[in-house]
Amino acid sequence: MLKKVLILAGIVILLCACVITSPAEIFSSTPTICVGCVQATICAENQSGDRCDFLTPSSVDDNLPTTSESGSTPVDITPTDVDEQSFPSNVASPTSLVYKKTPFALITLEPTYTLTPSLTPTPEYTLVPTRTSTVDPGTWIYKLQAGSPKYTRNFAHAEVGCEWSGIAGQVFGPGGAPQSDVVVMVTGDANGTPIDQMGLTGASVAYGQGAFEVELPNGPVRTYDTIGIQLFDVEGKQLSRFYSFDTYADCTKALVILNFVPIY
Repeated sequence: MLKKVLILAGIVILLCACVITSPAEIFSSTPTICVGCVQATICAENQSGDRCDFLTPSSVDDNLPTTSESGSTPVDITPTDVDEQSFPSNVASPTSLVYKKTPFALITLEPTYTLTPSLTPTPEYTLVPTRTSTVDPGTWIYKLQAGSPKYTRNFAHAEVGCEWSGIAGQVFGPGGAPQSDVVVMVTGDANGTPIDQMGLTGASVAYGQGAFEVELPNGPVRTYDTIGIQLFDVEGKQLSRFYSFDTYADCTKALVILNFVPIY
């Protein structure tokens, strides 16, 4: 037992002596192999207790690397300057995106076809609208007598014969009494000739008391409901509604007789 303790103590001393032989080895970058230390380790593992011969210096391989006087080969670790040209200079650098507004050109469409307006036919004859009353019919006091109109020959102006045509008649009040100072308006169109004539009851005694007469401008002419008659008082108040009638281009019908009676 004591023998083993002594052997282990010797191994520890040899290891310390072999590992650090000089202070320079602390800073040496190349490790040094201690052959004797390896042998001592092998001998310590020998359980028989026999003496383990150490290797002699002559048995060491001459090919082992030699060291300098300090026992180690220093390694130069001084940093060298980096060659800036060794790095590529064409490294892409980030650039900011620039958005530009692109103007749009407005396209003007040209018409491919222009419609030509067609001719509007002109009517050969335009009917004149009849007069529309704006007065309450309840205020009318006269109406057309039954049997009117009547057509006859011009007897009041025999000197002109068939060249004359017109309208005549009487206005009767309550009890059949002829009425004077009633305004008679005859208006319309006689085949393109405007008609706007006025008469007064009591002014044409050739047709009786309280009679009126209105002459048409162009003699006998054929019309179809384009001429009408209406009664007013001297202040313009309507006394009847508007009545239309026909005329004829015939000497035996050149005079139109229209009589009015009261509305009861």
